[in-house]
Amino acid sequence: MKTKLALSALAAAIAVFSQGAFAQASAPANRADVKAEAKTATKAPTGEAQTTTKAPSTTSDKTRDERKTTTKADQKAGKIAPAGESK
Repeated sequence: MKTKLALSALAAAIAVFSQGAFAQASAPANRADVKAEAKTATKAPTGEAQTTTKAPSTTSDKTRDERKTTTKADQKAGKIAPAGESK
């Protein structure tokens, strides 16, 4: 029982330390390398940033006075539903 515990602890320790060694091996060598990677990363779009879809315009083509007069005319004609819950 003690050997199983010792072997599993040893295997866990090897796994933890080997991950740290691999992570350090792929790190950039100096600050200039880090800056160069950052510049190239900002120039090259990745993921969803590549697709640029323009949203439709939400601005009206009428002035405020034109909208007011249209609303008043619709109200007189009975085209506007009353406020509140509809049945």
